[in-house]
Amino acid sequence: MARLIINRLTQEHPQHFHYQKSIDNTLKFHSQLTKETLYLDSELQLKQVEGSSVVPAYASTFDALSAQVQEDLTVICRSADGNNWLSAVHLCYPNHWSAEEKIGKDFATIHKPVAGMEKINRRAGAIAHTMITHKPMVRFAWGLSTNTRLNHHPQAPPDVSVSQWQGRNFDSQHPRLYLRIERQVIWGLPEYEAALFTIRTYFRDCGVVRKDLVLRSKLREAIESMTPESLVYKGLTESKANILQWLS
Repeated sequence: MARLIINRLTQEHPQHFHYQKSIDNTLKFHSQLTKETLYLDSELQLKQVEGSSVVPAYASTFDALSAQVQEDLTVICRSADGNNWLSAVHLCYPNHWSAEEKIGKDFATIHKPVAGMEKINRRAGAIAHTMITHKPMVRFAWGLSTNTRLNHHPQAPPDVSVSQWQGRNFDSQHPRLYLRIERQVIWGLPEYEAALFTIRTYFRDCGVVRKDLVLRSKLREAIESMTPESLVYKGLTESKANILQWLS
């Protein structure tokens, strides 16, 4: 995974990332964005970091590389008997899920809370196989939020109310609503029976969407088409009617 991440970053964004390989196969990776330099041994294990003020210090190469990019990263692995599990998570911006509840679980268990996943989960093994063996894929997922906070861990901090933290409390008198869009990339490494899954989050102001007749209509149709289970999962059960009225 470290090799994949280093290669993609340096090939796709050479203005931000570069590396040098020494004669003894140790590697120096530099990020122009964070001004950090990572020193890795011949097995790509993290040995030293220069220019970092991160506390606590990076725990591993995966930790250090993940912190150089905007995306959250997860790794799915598969054993010889076909079982799959989530083997690593680097999570800063969870959308109402936590690393501690997902790590080590298989695809079906991880996605069990997601509304409408029953049919997909019955093919969980085949989906994991596709993630690992097929060409890289990009997909998008969306939801609605009443703020642009990136971190929506299920557990609110002690000094913040649950309703405020969750970002799902729509106020008709002072409406704030945003599309929370996730760009998800799946990159398989079949030779290692693993896949890298990345999530980058974007927000789009629904106040702007509301002014566009076509976009407003599409958003209304999407909300109106949701099943009761989907409304519960996306936290829209109580606010659906008020949001639809506002969009009108």
